Amino acid sequence: MAATGAPPSTKRTNTIYITGGPTKLIQTDYKVGKQLGRPGNFGVAKECRRKSDGVKFAVKIIEKAKFHHSGEVSHVWQDMKNEINIMRSLEHDNVVKFVEVYEDKAKVYIVQELCAGGELFDYIQNKQKLQEGEAAGFMAQIFEGLKFLHSESIVHCDLKPDNFLFTEAGGTIKIIDFGMSKRLPRLQKLNMLCGTPYYTAPECIDKNYSHAADMWSVGVVLFVMLFGFPPFYVDPSMYGRREHEFIYKKIKKGFKPITRKGYGNFFPKAIPVSDEAKDLITLLLKPDPKDRPTAAEALQHPWIRERSSNTHEIPINVIEGIKKFNQESGFKTLVCSIFRSKLRHDELKAVQDAFSALDKNGDGMISREEFVNKMREMSAEFEESNLGKMFDQVDMDGDGNICYHELMVSASHEHLRAEDERLYEAFCEMDSDGDGFITVEELQMALASADDVPEEKIAEFAQKATDFIKSADTNNDGKIDYQEFLQAMHPTVNSNETIPAIYSGEVISDGTN
Repeated sequence: MAATGAPPSTKRTNTIYITGGPTKLIQTDYKVGKQLGRPGNFGVAKECRRKSDGVKFAVKIIEKAKFHHSGEVSHVWQDMKNEINIMRSLEHDNVVKFVEVYEDKAKVYIVQELCAGGELFDYIQNKQKLQEGEAAGFMAQIFEGLKFLHSESIVHCDLKPDNFLFTEAGGTIKIIDFGMSKRLPRLQKLNMLCGTPYYTAPECIDKNYSHAADMWSVGVVLFVMLFGFPPFYVDPSMYGRREHEFIYKKIKKGFKPITRKGYGNFFPKAIPVSDEAKDLITLLLKPDPKDRPTAAEALQHPWIRERSSNTHEIPINVIEGIKKFNQESGFKTLVCSIFRSKLRHDELKAVQDAFSALDKNGDGMISREEFVNKMREMSAEFEESNLGKMFDQVDMDGDGNICYHELMVSASHEHLRAEDERLYEAFCEMDSDGDGFITVEELQMALASADDVPEEKIAEFAQKATDFIKSADTNNDGKIDYQEFLQAMHPTVNSNETIPAIYSGEVISDGTN
C-alpha cells in the first residue's frame, strides 16, 4: 500500500481486444436506443436500428471493466471469444441469430436478432403457470433448438426461462446467451461449475458433465412452466450467502416422481397436470445423465407429440434411426438386437406409432412400396433411390419386408449411439468377466439372457457369433475391445481415438475448450 502523499502509480493496464483490435464505432452503422429487459452482471441489452435500411436489432453491450473483478481475467476473455465464435456459426429457427460485433477500448457490442416478445421468464410470471398445450408447444421449440445445438457439439450450460426469448408476444422461441456455452467434442466432459443454481444438473455440481446437463435444465424449466415454481428451492432470507450451497444439496438428493401435498422436489397435489407431462419431467430429471432423453428423443415423447403442432406422424427420431442404420457390421446388428430392451417406454411408443403408420394395410409387415410411399408423403426431400437404400439397410433378412423386430433394431441403434455412456454401459454388460474384452462366448451369453430377441433370431445369431466378432475385430485377436466396439457402433469414431478417460472417472476437459 502506497504511503500517504505518494504520487499516483504510472503503471498502465494493457487494453485487451476480444476481436483482435478496435473496430469502427457501432454508431457508424447503428443508432442505439432503449434498454431491453434487465441488465446483467457485465452489461446490458439495448435495441438498435441499422442506419442503412432501418431494420431493428438487439445489441448486447459488455463492459470490459466489470470483468477485472471476476477472477482469472484471461479465462473471461476466452469465454467471450468462445461466445462470439459459437454465435457466428449458429443458424436455426429456435436460436438467436448473430449479426456482427463491434469493439472499442471499453466495451464489446454483439449485434443480434431482435426478439421483441420478451423473456419466457416474464411470460410465465405473468400467467403464474401455463396450460399444457401451450407449454408443449414451447418445449417442442426448445427441444428443436437444443437438438441443433447438441448436433453442433455445443453445450449451452445456462438454460433457464430468462434465456429464452420470444420474437413477438407468445411467438417463436429463441435460445439466447451463449456466454457460458462450450464446444464439446464427443467422448469428453466439462469440469467447471457454471450456470444458474436452480437449474443446475447434479453432474455439474460434481464438475463432470456434458450435453445431458442441458436436458436436466430444461426439465426444471418445464416444471416451472406447469407449476409456477422451481422443484429445487430455498428461501434466500434464511440462508444468505449459503443459499447456493443448500440448493445444490437439494439437487443432489434428486427429484421424487411422486404426487403429494405441499411444494418441493415432487409433484404438488394442489396443481393437477397430466400423467404424460409428469412422465416427461421425471425422465428429464433422472439423476443418471444417460437415462435422460436427448433433445431428439424428447421431441418424440407422447406429451410433446400429442399436444404440439411441431411434430410428425412418424416420430423424427425413428426416421433418424432408419436413415443412420446400416448392416456393414454384423456385430453392430447383433448388439442392437440384444439391447433393444433398453428403449424407454416413450421410445417404444414412438416405434409402435411409426410401424402402424408405415404398415398401411395392417398385415404386420412394411413392404417396400408402403415404406417408399409413406416416406415420400412425409417429405419431398427423400429421393426414391435413397429410400430404397434405407429400406434395404433395415430389411436385415432381405425378405423384401421390414418386420417390427427390424424396425426396433434400427431404433435401438439410434438410442445407443446418442449417448456415449449408453454405449459404454452396453459394452460392460456384454463383457461379463470385466477383463475389457468381449469374446464369442460372452456374446453368446448376452444373447441367451436378452429379453426381447425372438427365439429363432437367438439361434441364428448364436451360430454366427464367431463371424460377428470377426466383423468388428480390427486387430484380429479374436475378441472385441472397447475401441473396436466404438468403431463398430458409432460411424464417426476415429480409429486413432482412445478409450475416453471419462469412463474411469477422470475428467479430461479443462472446461475452457
